Amino acid sequence: MRRNKSFFAEIMGSLLHGFMMLVFAFAIGTGASAIACLYYGVPLVFSLIGGFIVLGLAVVIMYDSSYF
Repeated sequence: MRRNKSFFAEIMGSLLHGFMMLVFAFAIGTGASAIACLYYGVPLVFSLIGGFIVLGLAVVIMYDSSYF
């Protein structure tokens, strides 16, 4: 017998999934930028810029709508 999920559990599950996808996107962007910063001798604080760029792209792709 399959148990029905409550409405609150479904909402929280989808929010947690979306949040974790954004966290992973930021981590991957920051890590890739950190490798490039180390290679070119740029201070690592600039790797955060790459994380935010990837995060912005992930948000645009995830929430693509006809308003843009």
